[in-house]
Amino acid sequence: PFPGSMRMQPVAAVEGGGTVSLKRVQVTSFSAVGLLAVGAGTRLDAREVAIHRPRQPVAGGGNGHGLVVADGAIADFDGASVAMARNVAVVVDGAGARLRARRLAVSATLADPAGNLGYGLEAGGGARVDLERMLVRAPAAGRVLKIHAHGGEEVGPQGIFELGRTQRMYVVA
Repeated sequence: PFPGSMRMQPVAAVEGGGTVSLKRVQVTSFSAVGLLAVGAGTRLDAREVAIHRPRQPVAGGGNGHGLVVADGAIADFDGASVAMARNVAVVVDGAGARLRARRLAVSATLADPAGNLGYGLEAGGGARVDLERMLVRAPAAGRVLKIHAHGGEEVGPQGIFELGRTQRMYVVA
């Protein structure tokens, strides 16, 4: 799903087996992807990184994701926050892709241009995610209707919980 990382116009990209280390970096006002790591043997090591506030996505140029780790790349984060990303804040996708994160905070993920609610973290295609002390904030005010995963449990396809806006409800009879 990530052919040609240059088409995605990331603020910073590492690919082709390269290694990048970041410390105390802030990435803001991006239109496609904040940070991108793609390809086998590629490493992105980040400490105290903030990825915030994408601009409106450009046509054919990505969705305003905060962090993308794909196709065999490995990212190691310690003390990071991703806020106000569009659609999906953190994407880990493809065989061998791996995200190891300690003290990761994901908050205020925005809807995509079509109005679909955003997700904090999405992993698929054989990717692996190891999280320690992650904070996930709801994308909107509401009430937790059902909890699918508790602390220490694996999160399945239903996510962590179901959130409903209960201020205004209607019944179809």
